[in-house]
Amino acid sequence: MTGIRLREVVAPAPPAEWSAVAATDPHTLVSQTPAASRAAARSWGAADGSRLYTFADGTRAVLPGVRIGVGSAARLASQPGAWGFGGLIADQPLRPSHVAAVLDDLRRRGPAQVHLRPNPLDAAVWHDAGRGAPVVRPASAGVLDLRGGWDRVQDEGFSKSTRRLVRRAQREGIEVRCSRTDGDIDAFLQLLAMSVTRWARRDGEIPAVAHLRKRIRDPRRRLRRLRDAIGPSFRLYLALLDGHPISGALVLQGGNAHYTRGAMDIDAVGQTGATHLLQATAIRAAAEAGCAHYHMGDSAPGSGLESYKQRFGAVPVPYASYRLERLPFTRWETVARGTARAVLVRTPAPDGAVSEAGARA
Repeated sequence: MTGIRLREVVAPAPPAEWSAVAATDPHTLVSQTPAASRAAARSWGAADGSRLYTFADGTRAVLPGVRIGVGSAARLASQPGAWGFGGLIADQPLRPSHVAAVLDDLRRRGPAQVHLRPNPLDAAVWHDAGRGAPVVRPASAGVLDLRGGWDRVQDEGFSKSTRRLVRRAQREGIEVRCSRTDGDIDAFLQLLAMSVTRWARRDGEIPAVAHLRKRIRDPRRRLRRLRDAIGPSFRLYLALLDGHPISGALVLQGGNAHYTRGAMDIDAVGQTGATHLLQATAIRAAAEAGCAHYHMGDSAPGSGLESYKQRFGAVPVPYASYRLERLPFTRWETVARGTARAVLVRTPAPDGAVSEAGARA
């Protein structure tokens, strides 16, 4: 790999230059913009950890990020877990030599831990540059190409079963609205709480632990701050049956769209096709707004979730997250999680009752 000289690093990245780079890169996601990234930092009580890189060939690149802690134990996440994609955006096509120079800078002058979750569409560049960087988690993300327009997406991407379920939802009287109100955010969080309980029971996890993690990851204030920061890019879709929300999807829509959260009342949804109409509505809105891609998030290869996304035309895109460490944070976190789980499983329920965790153990 031919090296390229890094001319200047500015941290944090100046908002005007960051915005200019974000507007130029065709792969930019809302989570990589200054407004969204800084809203994430504020909601977590963290600092702006972004870095602006200028290279000798004239390329400017920004690494969005949130910085946690100070001094020798500080950590940088681009972006924090479950808060969207990070990695580099640039005003010229990125080459592996650009990414390698950034990784070298982070190793030499970055904080004690750096976690990087790049855009899946840039995976090949990161793979070529990141040899030797520890891979935290190989993953596969579903990405739908919208560049042919809505009619092509619907006719060529949607499966027959998807189109049939969309028509069924319409016959069932399902309505979909796009909203940004406090009330609809609360309704979505209620649906998400129901989904968290269902997922925890499916995966053999203690529901209380799953709900604690959800409250840390998705507090009401974070969603409201994000909405206030990015304005119309915050698109919350709710599917309603007889006026009651039964399914929801949060999409961050800019030059590309990213479906970041989904939830439903599974009993109310039943066989109505509501989730299919919900996704179809969000995908159509993104296509008609001129978005190039619609990201549908991670799913395990061969899983039912991956199959669901493929029935809308999404293609699985393999990518990886990377972690650079000067202190063994990953090992410490693994030990802490194992210890916490052991304590929770072994703790007896009040009044001598058999706890759900104990029964499963």
